[in-house]
Amino acid sequence: MVGGGTAGWMSALVLASAMVPGGGRVVLVEDPEIPTVGVGEATVPPFVAFLRSLGLDEGAFMRECGATYKLAIRFDDWLAPGHRFWHPFGSCGGSIDGLQVFHFWLKGLRAGKLACDYTDHSLQVAMCDGLRSPRPLEAASDTTRRGDYAYHLDAAAFASHLREHAVARGARHVRGRVREVVLDAGGRIARLETDAAGALEADLYLDCTGFRSLLLGDALGEPWVDESALLPCDRALVVSEPPDPSAPPYTRATALDAGWAWQIPLAHRTGRGYVYSSAFSDGDAALRSLANHLGAGPEGLSPRELRFRVGRRERAWVGNCVAVGLASGFYEPLESTAIHVVQKSLEHLLRYFPDTALDPVLARRFNDRMRGVWDEVRDFVVLHYGLTRREDTAFWRACGSMQPTGSAAELLAQYDATGLVEPAAGMLFPDTSWFALLAGMDRLPASHLPQADLTGLDAALEILEGIRARNADAVRPLPTHGDLLRHLHEG
Repeated sequence: MVGGGTAGWMSALVLASAMVPGGGRVVLVEDPEIPTVGVGEATVPPFVAFLRSLGLDEGAFMRECGATYKLAIRFDDWLAPGHRFWHPFGSCGGSIDGLQVFHFWLKGLRAGKLACDYTDHSLQVAMCDGLRSPRPLEAASDTTRRGDYAYHLDAAAFASHLREHAVARGARHVRGRVREVVLDAGGRIARLETDAAGALEADLYLDCTGFRSLLLGDALGEPWVDESALLPCDRALVVSEPPDPSAPPYTRATALDAGWAWQIPLAHRTGRGYVYSSAFSDGDAALRSLANHLGAGPEGLSPRELRFRVGRRERAWVGNCVAVGLASGFYEPLESTAIHVVQKSLEHLLRYFPDTALDPVLARRFNDRMRGVWDEVRDFVVLHYGLTRREDTAFWRACGSMQPTGSAAELLAQYDATGLVEPAAGMLFPDTSWFALLAGMDRLPASHLPQADLTGLDAALEILEGIRARNADAVRPLPTHGDLLRHLHEG
Protein backbone atom coordinates (compact mmCIF):
# COMPACT_ATOMS: atom_id res chain seq x y z
CA MET A 1 0.00 0.00 0.00
CA VAL A 2 1.12 3.55 -0.69
CA GLY A 3 0.55 6.42 1.76
CA GLY A 4 0.46 6.70 5.52
CA GLY A 5 -1.85 8.81 7.63
CA THR A 6 -5.06 7.47 9.08
CA ALA A 7 -6.16 5.58 5.95
CA GLY A 8 -2.78 3.98 5.34
CA TRP A 9 -2.13 2.82 8.86
CA MET A 10 -5.69 1.67 9.49
CA SER A 11 -5.31 -0.42 6.34
CA ALA A 12 -1.91 -1.75 7.36
CA LEU A 13 -3.12 -2.75 10.81
CA VAL A 14 -6.26 -4.47 9.55
CA LEU A 15 -4.46 -6.38 6.80
CA ALA A 16 -1.47 -7.29 8.96
CA SER A 17 -3.82 -8.63 11.65
CA ALA A 18 -5.73 -10.69 9.08
CA MET A 19 -2.97 -11.84 6.71
CA VAL A 20 0.43 -12.03 8.38
CA PRO A 21 -0.51 -14.96 10.66
CA GLY A 22 -1.33 -16.95 7.52
CA GLY A 23 1.88 -16.09 5.71
CA GLY A 24 0.78 -12.95 3.86
CA ARG A 25 2.97 -9.89 3.48
CA VAL A 26 1.91 -6.29 4.07
CA VAL A 27 4.18 -3.43 2.97
CA LEU A 28 3.39 0.26 3.42
CA VAL A 29 5.38 2.84 1.44
CA GLU A 30 5.22 6.31 2.96
CA ASP A 31 6.86 9.44 1.58
CA PRO A 32 8.11 11.36 4.64
CA GLU A 33 8.24 14.57 2.57
CA ILE A 34 4.49 14.63 1.96
CA PRO A 35 2.47 15.76 4.99
CA THR A 36 -0.82 14.07 5.73
CA VAL A 37 -3.97 16.16 5.54
CA GLY A 38 -4.96 15.42 9.12
CA VAL A 39 -8.71 15.53 8.62
CA GLY A 40 -10.99 13.22 10.54
CA GLU A 41 -10.48 14.31 14.13
CA ALA A 42 -13.82 12.87 15.16
CA THR A 43 -15.46 9.49 14.68
CA VAL A 44 -18.89 7.86 14.76
CA PRO A 45 -20.06 4.96 16.99
CA PRO A 46 -19.08 2.03 14.70
CA PHE A 47 -15.46 3.04 15.24
CA VAL A 48 -15.73 1.74 18.82
CA ALA A 49 -16.37 -1.76 17.47
CA PHE A 50 -13.45 -1.32 15.06
CA LEU A 51 -11.03 -0.70 17.93
CA ARG A 52 -12.41 -3.61 19.90
CA SER A 53 -12.24 -5.99 16.92
CA LEU A 54 -8.51 -5.28 16.66
CA GLY A 55 -7.95 -5.82 20.38
CA LEU A 56 -6.77 -2.24 20.96
CA ASP A 57 -6.97 -0.97 24.52
CA GLU A 58 -9.26 2.05 24.76
CA GLY A 59 -7.39 3.68 27.63
CA ALA A 60 -4.03 3.48 25.84
CA PHE A 61 -5.60 4.68 22.61
CA MET A 62 -7.18 7.70 24.32
CA ARG A 63 -4.00 8.65 26.17
CA GLU A 64 -1.72 8.36 23.14
CA CYS A 65 -4.13 10.11 20.75
CA GLY A 66 -5.29 12.95 23.02
CA ALA A 67 -8.76 11.48 22.65
CA THR A 68 -11.96 12.53 24.36
CA TYR A 69 -15.45 11.08 24.34
CA LYS A 70 -17.98 12.23 21.77
CA LEU A 71 -21.65 11.63 22.57
CA ALA A 72 -23.35 13.90 20.05
CA ILE A 73 -23.02 16.78 17.60
CA ARG A 74 -24.60 20.11 18.48
CA PHE A 75 -25.76 22.19 15.52
CA ASP A 76 -26.03 25.92 16.16
CA ASP A 77 -27.78 28.42 13.82
CA TRP A 78 -28.48 25.92 11.02
CA LEU A 79 -32.23 26.32 10.79
CA ALA A 80 -32.07 30.01 11.71
CA PRO A 81 -29.78 32.26 13.78
CA GLY A 82 -30.21 31.43 17.47
CA HIS A 83 -31.65 27.97 16.82
CA ARG A 84 -29.96 24.82 18.13
CA PHE A 85 -30.48 21.09 17.78
CA TRP A 86 -28.67 17.88 18.64
CA HIS A 87 -27.70 14.73 16.76
CA PRO A 88 -27.08 12.33 19.66
CA PHE A 89 -25.79 8.77 19.54
CA GLY A 90 -27.73 5.91 21.07
CA SER A 91 -31.40 5.01 21.24
CA CYS A 92 -32.96 8.42 22.08
CA GLY A 93 -35.52 7.08 24.53
CA GLY A 94 -36.04 3.63 23.07
CA SER A 95 -39.52 2.44 22.19
CA ILE A 96 -43.04 2.21 23.59
CA ASP A 97 -45.12 -0.83 22.66
CA GLY A 98 -42.70 -1.58 19.84
CA LEU A 99 -42.74 1.92 18.31
CA GLN A 100 -39.97 4.48 18.51
CA VAL A 101 -40.45 7.20 21.12
CA PHE A 102 -40.46 9.71 18.27
CA HIS A 103 -44.03 8.85 17.25
CA PHE A 104 -45.42 9.40 20.74
CA TRP A 105 -43.41 12.58 21.16
CA LEU A 106 -44.87 13.84 17.88
CA LYS A 107 -48.39 12.89 18.96
CA GLY A 108 -47.99 14.69 22.27
CA LEU A 109 -46.47 17.73 20.59
CA ARG A 110 -49.33 17.99 18.11
CA ALA A 111 -51.85 17.59 20.93
CA GLY A 112 -50.28 20.56 22.75
CA LYS A 113 -49.30 18.39 25.73
CA LEU A 114 -45.52 18.42 25.24
CA ALA A 115 -43.15 21.36 25.01
CA CYS A 116 -39.82 19.52 24.89
CA ASP A 117 -37.58 18.46 22.00
CA TYR A 118 -37.44 14.91 20.69
CA THR A 119 -33.78 14.65 21.70
CA ASP A 120 -34.64 15.61 25.28
CA HIS A 121 -35.28 11.86 25.61
CA SER A 122 -31.66 11.05 24.77
CA LEU A 123 -29.37 9.98 27.60
CA GLN A 124 -26.42 11.29 25.61
CA VAL A 125 -27.96 14.76 25.31
CA ALA A 126 -28.50 14.77 29.07
CA MET A 127 -24.83 13.93 29.52
CA CYS A 128 -23.82 16.69 27.08
CA ASP A 129 -26.02 19.27 28.78
CA GLY A 130 -24.40 18.39 32.11
CA LEU A 131 -20.88 18.09 30.61
CA ARG A 132 -20.79 14.57 32.00
CA SER A 133 -18.67 11.58 31.15
CA PRO A 134 -20.39 8.50 29.70
CA ARG A 135 -18.93 6.32 32.48
CA PRO A 136 -17.54 6.39 36.02
CA LEU A 137 -13.81 6.93 36.50
CA GLU A 138 -12.91 3.28 37.07
CA ALA A 139 -15.74 1.30 35.49
CA ALA A 140 -17.78 0.75 32.37
CA SER A 141 -21.41 1.79 31.98
CA ASP A 142 -24.35 0.64 29.90
CA THR A 143 -23.45 3.38 27.40
CA THR A 144 -19.87 2.23 26.97
CA ARG A 145 -20.78 -1.46 26.98
CA ARG A 146 -23.21 -0.86 24.12
CA GLY A 147 -20.74 1.34 22.26
CA ASP A 148 -23.21 4.23 22.03
CA TYR A 149 -20.48 6.84 21.75
CA ALA A 150 -17.54 7.91 19.62
CA TYR A 151 -14.30 9.85 20.04
CA HIS A 152 -12.52 13.07 19.24
CA LEU A 153 -8.87 12.32 18.45
CA ASP A 154 -5.64 13.84 17.22
CA ALA A 155 -5.34 12.48 13.66
CA ALA A 156 -1.54 12.62 13.52
CA ALA A 157 -1.16 10.91 16.89
CA PHE A 158 -3.74 8.32 15.85
CA ALA A 159 -1.74 7.47 12.72
CA SER A 160 1.36 6.99 14.90
CA HIS A 161 -0.60 4.78 17.29
CA LEU A 162 -1.83 2.64 14.42
CA ARG A 163 1.67 2.45 12.91
CA GLU A 164 3.12 1.10 16.14
CA HIS A 165 0.54 -1.68 16.29
CA ALA A 166 0.70 -2.47 12.57
CA VAL A 167 4.50 -2.85 12.58
CA ALA A 168 4.29 -4.95 15.74
CA ARG A 169 1.89 -7.27 13.90
CA GLY A 170 4.21 -7.72 10.96
CA ALA A 171 3.61 -4.82 8.55
CA ARG A 172 6.78 -3.59 6.84
CA HIS A 173 7.26 0.18 6.75
CA VAL A 174 9.21 1.64 3.82
CA ARG A 175 10.02 5.34 4.09
CA GLY A 176 10.49 6.70 0.62
CA ARG A 177 8.96 8.12 -2.52
CA VAL A 178 7.22 6.25 -5.30
CA ARG A 179 9.01 7.48 -8.41
CA GLU A 180 6.90 5.60 -10.95
CA VAL A 181 3.81 3.43 -11.12
CA VAL A 182 4.41 0.86 -13.87
CA LEU A 183 1.38 -0.72 -15.56
CA ASP A 184 1.27 -4.05 -17.38
CA ALA A 185 -0.18 -4.65 -20.83
CA GLY A 186 -3.63 -5.20 -19.37
CA GLY A 187 -3.66 -1.85 -17.57
CA ARG A 188 -3.08 -3.24 -14.08
CA ILE A 189 -0.28 -2.16 -11.76
CA ALA A 190 2.82 -4.28 -12.42
CA ARG A 191 5.17 -2.70 -9.89
CA LEU A 192 6.11 0.43 -8.01
CA GLU A 193 9.53 1.98 -8.52
CA THR A 194 10.65 3.53 -5.23
CA ASP A 195 13.74 5.48 -4.29
CA ALA A 196 14.17 3.65 -0.97
CA ALA A 197 13.41 0.01 -1.80
CA GLY A 198 13.74 -0.25 -5.54
CA ALA A 199 10.99 -2.13 -7.40
CA LEU A 200 8.10 -3.41 -5.29
CA GLU A 201 5.60 -5.92 -6.65
CA ALA A 202 2.36 -7.04 -5.04
CA ASP A 203 -0.80 -9.00 -5.76
CA LEU A 204 -2.99 -6.14 -4.53
CA TYR A 205 -2.15 -2.43 -4.22
CA LEU A 206 -3.92 -0.06 -1.84
CA ASP A 207 -3.95 3.63 -2.68
CA CYS A 208 -3.89 5.61 0.57
CA THR A 209 -2.25 8.72 -0.91
CA GLY A 210 -5.00 11.16 0.02
CA PHE A 211 -6.34 13.75 -2.38
CA ARG A 212 -3.50 13.06 -4.81
CA SER A 213 -4.84 9.54 -5.54
CA LEU A 214 -1.49 8.52 -6.98
CA LEU A 215 -2.48 5.00 -8.02
CA LEU A 216 -6.21 5.06 -8.75
CA GLY A 217 -6.45 8.61 -10.07
CA ASP A 218 -3.07 9.44 -11.58
CA ALA A 219 -1.87 6.05 -12.80
CA LEU A 220 -5.16 4.30 -13.60
CA GLY A 221 -7.15 7.39 -14.55
CA GLU A 222 -10.36 6.37 -12.79
CA PRO A 223 -13.00 9.07 -13.51
CA TRP A 224 -14.10 11.54 -10.85
CA VAL A 225 -17.77 11.94 -9.87
CA ASP A 226 -18.23 15.62 -8.99
CA GLU A 227 -20.78 16.27 -6.20
CA SER A 228 -20.08 19.97 -5.70
CA ALA A 229 -23.55 20.92 -6.98
CA LEU A 230 -25.00 19.22 -3.91
CA LEU A 231 -22.24 20.00 -1.39
CA PRO A 232 -20.68 23.36 -2.33
CA CYS A 233 -18.15 23.69 0.50
CA ASP A 234 -14.65 23.13 -0.90
CA ARG A 235 -12.28 24.98 1.44
CA ALA A 236 -11.35 24.86 5.11
CA LEU A 237 -9.38 27.08 7.47
CA VAL A 238 -7.89 25.16 10.39
CA VAL A 239 -6.62 26.58 13.68
CA SER A 240 -5.64 25.15 17.04
CA GLU A 241 -6.47 26.61 20.44
CA PRO A 242 -5.71 25.63 24.05
CA PRO A 243 -7.85 22.87 25.54
CA ASP A 244 -11.33 23.85 26.65
CA PRO A 245 -11.50 23.59 30.46
CA SER A 246 -15.22 22.77 30.27
CA ALA A 247 -14.36 19.67 28.15
CA PRO A 248 -17.69 19.29 26.35
CA PRO A 249 -18.29 15.66 25.34
CA TYR A 250 -19.63 16.66 21.94
CA THR A 251 -18.67 18.27 18.65
CA ARG A 252 -20.09 21.68 17.87
CA ALA A 253 -20.98 22.78 14.32
CA THR A 254 -22.00 26.43 13.95
CA ALA A 255 -23.41 27.83 10.72
CA LEU A 256 -21.52 30.91 9.46
CA ASP A 257 -21.90 33.16 6.40
CA ALA A 258 -20.72 30.73 3.72
CA GLY A 259 -20.41 27.43 5.54
CA TRP A 260 -19.91 26.25 9.10
CA ALA A 261 -17.35 26.26 11.89
CA TRP A 262 -16.36 23.29 13.99
CA GLN A 263 -15.14 22.94 17.55
CA ILE A 264 -13.56 19.62 18.54
CA PRO A 265 -12.31 19.31 22.13
CA LEU A 266 -9.18 17.18 22.51
CA ALA A 267 -7.31 16.45 25.71
CA HIS A 268 -4.37 18.73 24.86
CA ARG A 269 -5.92 21.27 22.50
CA THR A 270 -9.15 22.37 20.83
CA GLY A 271 -9.47 21.91 17.09
CA ARG A 272 -11.28 24.81 15.43
CA GLY A 273 -11.94 25.66 11.84
CA TYR A 274 -14.26 26.89 9.12
CA VAL A 275 -15.51 24.82 6.18
CA TYR A 276 -16.77 27.17 3.46
CA SER A 277 -17.63 27.51 -0.21
CA SER A 278 -15.20 29.39 -2.43
CA ALA A 279 -18.14 30.17 -4.74
CA PHE A 280 -19.65 32.34 -1.98
CA SER A 281 -16.61 33.59 -0.06
CA ASP A 282 -13.00 34.41 -0.82
CA GLY A 283 -10.17 33.60 1.57
CA ASP A 284 -10.06 37.04 3.19
CA ALA A 285 -13.80 37.06 3.90
CA ALA A 286 -13.60 33.53 5.27
CA LEU A 287 -10.76 34.54 7.57
CA ARG A 288 -12.80 37.46 8.87
CA SER A 289 -15.82 35.21 9.47
CA LEU A 290 -13.72 32.70 11.38
CA ALA A 291 -12.00 35.42 13.40
CA ASN A 292 -15.34 36.95 14.31
CA HIS A 293 -16.66 33.55 15.35
CA LEU A 294 -13.60 32.97 17.53
CA GLY A 295 -13.76 36.46 18.99
CA ALA A 296 -10.32 37.32 17.62
CA GLY A 297 -8.84 39.71 15.11
CA PRO A 298 -8.01 38.24 11.69
CA GLU A 299 -4.45 39.59 11.95
CA GLY A 300 -3.92 37.33 14.99
CA LEU A 301 -4.85 34.13 13.16
CA SER A 302 -2.53 31.99 11.05
CA PRO A 303 -4.82 29.21 9.89
CA ARG A 304 -3.82 26.31 7.73
CA GLU A 305 -5.83 26.28 4.51
CA LEU A 306 -7.17 23.08 2.95
CA ARG A 307 -8.61 22.84 -0.55
CA PHE A 308 -10.58 19.82 -1.61
CA ARG A 309 -12.80 18.48 -4.34
CA VAL A 310 -16.16 17.15 -3.23
CA GLY A 311 -17.04 13.83 -4.77
CA ARG A 312 -15.57 10.38 -5.31
CA ARG A 313 -13.93 8.17 -7.86
CA GLU A 314 -16.44 6.28 -9.99
CA ARG A 315 -14.96 3.01 -8.70
CA ALA A 316 -12.70 2.50 -5.70
CA TRP A 317 -11.49 -0.95 -6.81
CA VAL A 318 -10.06 -1.14 -10.31
CA GLY A 319 -8.05 -4.16 -11.44
CA ASN A 320 -5.53 -4.89 -8.70
CA CYS A 321 -5.84 -1.49 -6.98
CA VAL A 322 -8.17 -0.44 -4.17
CA ALA A 323 -8.34 3.19 -3.03
CA VAL A 324 -9.00 3.82 0.65
CA GLY A 325 -9.85 7.14 2.30
CA LEU A 326 -9.32 10.45 0.52
CA ALA A 327 -7.80 8.69 -2.49
CA SER A 328 -11.28 7.33 -3.24
CA GLY A 329 -13.28 10.46 -2.44
CA PHE A 330 -14.25 13.10 0.08
CA TYR A 331 -17.51 14.55 1.33
CA GLU A 332 -17.24 17.35 3.83
CA PRO A 333 -16.75 16.36 7.48
CA LEU A 334 -20.06 17.66 8.84
CA GLU A 335 -21.08 14.30 10.32
CA SER A 336 -17.51 13.09 10.99
CA THR A 337 -17.66 10.32 8.40
CA ALA A 338 -14.12 10.39 6.92
CA ILE A 339 -12.69 7.71 9.21
CA HIS A 340 -15.94 5.74 8.93
CA VAL A 341 -15.56 5.51 5.15
CA VAL A 342 -12.03 4.12 5.65
CA GLN A 343 -13.42 1.58 8.12
CA LYS A 344 -16.19 0.48 5.74
CA SER A 345 -13.69 0.19 2.88
CA LEU A 346 -11.59 -2.19 4.95
CA GLU A 347 -14.58 -4.19 6.16
CA HIS A 348 -15.81 -4.68 2.60
CA LEU A 349 -12.28 -5.42 1.35
CA LEU A 350 -11.95 -8.25 3.85
CA ARG A 351 -15.42 -9.48 2.90
CA TYR A 352 -14.51 -9.65 -0.81
CA PHE A 353 -10.80 -10.27 -0.47
CA PRO A 354 -9.48 -11.82 -3.68
CA ASP A 355 -7.02 -14.56 -4.49
CA THR A 356 -4.41 -13.98 -7.16
CA ALA A 357 -7.03 -14.47 -9.89
CA LEU A 358 -8.69 -11.19 -8.81
CA ASP A 359 -12.14 -12.27 -9.98
CA PRO A 360 -13.90 -9.09 -11.25
CA VAL A 361 -17.13 -10.03 -9.47
CA LEU A 362 -15.45 -9.25 -6.14
CA ALA A 363 -14.49 -5.77 -7.31
CA ARG A 364 -18.02 -5.17 -8.59
CA ARG A 365 -19.56 -6.17 -5.26
CA PHE A 366 -17.06 -4.01 -3.35
CA ASN A 367 -17.74 -1.02 -5.56
CA ASP A 368 -21.51 -1.46 -5.22
CA ARG A 369 -21.18 -1.53 -1.44
CA MET A 370 -18.96 1.52 -1.34
CA ARG A 371 -21.28 3.49 -3.61
CA GLY A 372 -23.97 2.81 -1.03
CA VAL A 373 -21.71 4.13 1.75
CA TRP A 374 -20.91 7.31 -0.18
CA ASP A 375 -24.52 7.89 -1.20
CA GLU A 376 -25.78 7.56 2.36
CA VAL A 377 -23.26 10.08 3.67
CA ARG A 378 -24.03 12.51 0.84
CA ASP A 379 -27.81 12.26 1.20
CA PHE A 380 -27.76 12.71 4.98
CA VAL A 381 -25.38 15.67 4.87
CA VAL A 382 -27.25 17.41 2.05
CA LEU A 383 -30.39 17.57 4.18
CA HIS A 384 -28.57 19.67 6.80
CA TYR A 385 -28.35 22.37 4.16
CA GLY A 386 -31.54 21.80 2.22
CA LEU A 387 -33.82 22.12 5.27
CA THR A 388 -32.49 25.52 6.34
CA ARG A 389 -34.76 28.55 6.57
CA ARG A 390 -31.87 31.00 6.57
CA GLU A 391 -31.97 33.67 3.90
CA ASP A 392 -29.44 36.10 5.35
CA THR A 393 -26.61 35.27 2.91
CA ALA A 394 -26.37 34.12 -0.69
CA PHE A 395 -24.87 30.83 0.46
CA TRP A 396 -27.82 29.94 2.68
CA ARG A 397 -30.37 31.08 0.10
CA ALA A 398 -28.75 28.70 -2.38
CA CYS A 399 -28.70 25.90 0.18
CA GLY A 400 -32.40 26.35 0.91
CA SER A 401 -33.20 25.60 -2.71
CA MET A 402 -31.48 22.19 -2.63
CA GLN A 403 -33.67 19.13 -3.10
CA PRO A 404 -33.20 15.78 -1.34
CA THR A 405 -31.14 13.33 -3.35
CA GLY A 406 -31.07 9.60 -3.99
CA SER A 407 -32.60 7.33 -1.40
CA ALA A 408 -33.14 10.35 0.88
CA ALA A 409 -35.88 11.66 -1.42
CA GLU A 410 -37.93 8.49 -1.02
CA LEU A 411 -37.19 8.29 2.70
CA LEU A 412 -38.23 11.92 3.16
CA ALA A 413 -41.46 11.46 1.20
CA GLN A 414 -42.45 8.53 3.40
CA TYR A 415 -41.50 10.44 6.55
CA ASP A 416 -43.46 13.53 5.50
CA ALA A 417 -46.59 11.46 5.00
CA THR A 418 -46.41 9.06 7.94
CA GLY A 419 -43.46 9.78 10.22
CA LEU A 420 -42.01 6.38 9.32
CA VAL A 421 -38.27 6.18 8.57
CA GLU A 422 -36.74 2.94 7.31
CA PRO A 423 -33.04 3.18 6.46
CA ALA A 424 -31.64 0.16 4.64
CA ALA A 425 -30.05 -2.52 6.81
CA GLY A 426 -26.43 -1.90 7.70
CA MET A 427 -26.56 1.86 7.17
CA LEU A 428 -24.56 4.22 9.38
CA PHE A 429 -27.48 6.49 10.27
CA PRO A 430 -30.36 4.68 12.03
CA ASP A 431 -33.91 6.00 12.19
CA THR A 432 -33.12 7.89 15.40
CA SER A 433 -30.47 9.92 13.54
CA TRP A 434 -32.98 10.85 10.84
CA PHE A 435 -35.56 11.77 13.48
CA ALA A 436 -33.02 13.96 15.28
CA LEU A 437 -32.04 15.76 12.08
CA LEU A 438 -35.53 16.21 10.66
CA ALA A 439 -37.21 17.20 13.92
CA GLY A 440 -34.19 19.35 14.79
CA MET A 441 -34.65 21.26 11.54
CA ASP A 442 -38.38 21.54 12.28
CA ARG A 443 -39.42 19.18 9.49
CA LEU A 444 -42.36 17.31 11.02
CA PRO A 445 -44.62 14.71 9.36
CA ALA A 446 -48.19 15.45 8.34
CA SER A 447 -49.36 12.98 11.00
CA HIS A 448 -48.05 10.43 13.44
CA LEU A 449 -48.20 6.71 12.75
CA PRO A 450 -51.71 5.31 13.34
CA GLN A 451 -50.15 2.53 15.44
CA ALA A 452 -49.32 5.16 18.05
CA ASP A 453 -53.06 5.48 18.73
CA LEU A 454 -53.11 1.94 20.10
CA THR A 455 -51.36 3.33 23.19
CA GLY A 456 -53.26 5.91 25.19
CA LEU A 457 -51.75 9.38 24.97
CA ASP A 458 -51.77 9.95 28.72
CA ALA A 459 -50.00 6.64 29.29
CA ALA A 460 -47.42 7.45 26.61
CA LEU A 461 -46.80 10.92 28.05
CA GLU A 462 -46.22 9.38 31.48
CA ILE A 463 -43.65 7.02 29.98
CA LEU A 464 -41.92 9.90 28.18
CA GLU A 465 -41.74 11.85 31.41
CA GLY A 466 -40.28 8.78 33.08
CA ILE A 467 -37.60 8.49 30.40
CA ARG A 468 -36.52 12.08 30.93
CA ALA A 469 -36.48 11.62 34.70
CA ARG A 470 -34.45 8.38 34.51
CA ASN A 471 -31.93 10.06 32.24
CA ALA A 472 -31.52 12.88 34.73
CA ASP A 473 -31.05 10.37 37.55
CA ALA A 474 -28.51 8.36 35.53
CA VAL A 475 -26.44 11.44 34.69
CA ARG A 476 -26.37 12.96 38.16
CA PRO A 477 -23.74 10.64 39.76
CA LEU A 478 -21.43 10.57 36.73
CA PRO A 479 -18.15 12.50 36.87
CA THR A 480 -17.74 15.48 34.61
CA HIS A 481 -16.08 14.77 31.31
CA GLY A 482 -13.23 17.03 32.40
CA ASP A 483 -12.69 15.00 35.57
CA LEU A 484 -12.56 11.78 33.58
CA LEU A 485 -10.07 13.24 31.10
CA ARG A 486 -7.81 14.42 33.90
CA HIS A 487 -8.03 10.98 35.49
CA LEU A 488 -7.29 9.27 32.19
CA HIS A 489 -4.63 11.56 30.75
CA GLU A 490 -2.94 12.84 33.90
CA GLY A 491 -3.58 10.16 36.49
